[in-house]
Amino acid sequence: MFCITNTLACWRPCAKPKRSAHVSALWRKSLRRRWTTARLRGRALQLRAETNGQDNGAAETDDAQGRSEGAGKYEPGASSAADPELERLRLAVERAKLEAERAKLQAERARLEAEKARIESEKRRLAKEKEREQAQLLAKSQSAAPVGALVTEESADTSKRNQSADSAVDAKNSNGPPAERNNTTPNNMDPALRRAVESGSIDEKSMMLLSQIGPFALGGGISDEDLKTLQQRVLTFDTYMMNQMTRTPIGVVIRGRLRAQSPAEAYERFEKALSETGLDARIRLFLMEDPRSPFLVEDDMAVENANGAEKTRLPPIVVAMPITSEPPKAGLWQYLLAGVLGATALFTTFGYGVGVFGLSPDFVQQITRGNVDVVTETLPVSIGAIGILVVHELGHRIMGALRNVKQGLSYVIPSLQIGYYGCVTPLRSFPRNRSALFDVAVAGPVAGLAASMLALIAGLILTAQQGSTPLDWFPQIPSGLFDASLLIGALGKAVLPQSVLSQPTIAVHPLCVVGYTGLLSQALQLLPVGRTDGGRMMQAAFGRRTAGRASGVALLLQGLSSILGNSPLLLFYGLIVIFLQREQEIPCLDEVSEPNNSRTAMTFFLLLVTVLILLPFPSQFGDITGQF
Repeated sequence: MFCITNTLACWRPCAKPKRSAHVSALWRKSLRRRWTTARLRGRALQLRAETNGQDNGAAETDDAQGRSEGAGKYEPGASSAADPELERLRLAVERAKLEAERAKLQAERARLEAEKARIESEKRRLAKEKEREQAQLLAKSQSAAPVGALVTEESADTSKRNQSADSAVDAKNSNGPPAERNNTTPNNMDPALRRAVESGSIDEKSMMLLSQIGPFALGGGISDEDLKTLQQRVLTFDTYMMNQMTRTPIGVVIRGRLRAQSPAEAYERFEKALSETGLDARIRLFLMEDPRSPFLVEDDMAVENANGAEKTRLPPIVVAMPITSEPPKAGLWQYLLAGVLGATALFTTFGYGVGVFGLSPDFVQQITRGNVDVVTETLPVSIGAIGILVVHELGHRIMGALRNVKQGLSYVIPSLQIGYYGCVTPLRSFPRNRSALFDVAVAGPVAGLAASMLALIAGLILTAQQGSTPLDWFPQIPSGLFDASLLIGALGKAVLPQSVLSQPTIAVHPLCVVGYTGLLSQALQLLPVGRTDGGRMMQAAFGRRTAGRASGVALLLQGLSSILGNSPLLLFYGLIVIFLQREQEIPCLDEVSEPNNSRTAMTFFLLLVTVLILLPFPSQFGDITGQF
């Protein structure tokens, strides 16, 4: 064979003159092993060639073609193939395999590099977007003072910073007037809050919003450990991705992006996580709209971009407050005030009932003769009016119990015109969401309107049945009273005959007066101003921004109507609202989730009813509320 002949031909005796016997024996043994291996390989190649039916020339041709194509395949069987040639071909095959694996790894590496580049590009884009958003807020902010650094600080550093800021502010005030600002800090703000705004630790709008929550503890009253647990286990990545945290004198303001499907779902996760971690005994969370936005469209938190052509929604903020921060409880003076106001309202309502009978000739004659027993005939009017008020307040209390909203003392506001204006009832706990606030606010007026309408319709029917011979205990009212309200006038003209309405005075059943008084009182409380029932309803249905604008419009129209329409009732009620109820209601725990469409439709319906009650007939614009 060629391999054997080539191997033997290459052997020559060692040229060295001397060699030990042991080395020579090892050399001969190695030579025999190589000769045996070459012979076996040659025999194997011969058998493989005979099996495949190929001759030596075809094998050499295929071998040459395989090498030219670089496939690394070798067709054995050629008797002239040497042992080094086989090794070279085998190594070529292995090299080709390694090259293929290397190419595969390089492709995978290129894919990973591309993915890494994409992630880095996304990070840079988000960073630029964040910087652009901050620049827009700073550019559109009306205050020249910079917004405080929104970073998490240790409680000791916060105290030092507040102390240094307080000393700087005091020194500035002692040396002279402060620098001019685009917006001055409101004078009615708490001194600690005012110093925080002036020092730049937080913007004024955020502080004004947080100041409505209730009493506060300096430094927020939340430990660093609780904040760490809140960040790691409550504000998780799949619920609310936090990126900024600010300590304020009354709590911690957290800004980020909402990751849950809806604000309601996010707050449900907050509650569950707070319960699991035990933080619900120390921390209360609020999900609120960001008040920093300088440009708002209705109730949508939107801010203009730099070019002014696009608007983007600002994500909601999370406010962490200590559990002790809640609306203040009623003290001894509050109970005394409620008692005094209640007694005064009873007296004015009783006087109102007596005044209703002022146009009744028999009643006036009996009083002139000294017969005060006839005063008892006025009790149905007074008791009926108080009953409407009780029904109104029961509606609030029952719905508050159903929605788990605690309410404080009810302060009855007396009135010389109609006995009482209504009640001022503060909330003692934070509503779960705006739907709960809406239900509690609307329950009282709905109950009061229903009772008043029933009383009015029943009184009109009983009056029509008496005809031209009314009873002596029927009060006499001016017929123009039915023209002072579109709704009441339409009901009166639909039930009473025209002959009765054409008279100067009309003797009506006491239930008519009770129903009219109740409707007027409910309409006043449904005006969308501040913390009245209408103001709460508007705030719950459309948000704080829309409610604030509606409150201003309602006060303006109320003032114009009281002056142009010669209505002391609207004038006095407007002044009471300005002094006692002009502020908006305390926030809900979830201020972002909006009520459903049925509650929105109910809001429009009740506002329409209010307008129909307070708006007179076109021919009687001289007096909106009638003549009592």
